[in-house]
Amino acid sequence: LYSYNSKTNYSKYLKFSLNIRISVIYIQLNFQNILTFFELFIDN
Repeated sequence: LYSYNSKTNYSKYLKFSLNIRISVIYIQLNFQNILTFFELFIDN
């Protein structure tokens, strides 16, 4: 089970999860910006 291949798969998995985490944070930030934009738009 623990071979050279599993090590490369583990590094791929780490990069994959890191990309997901970054994209989720990016989406959350964009969502907050959109919400504040709508609040400004509604106030006016």
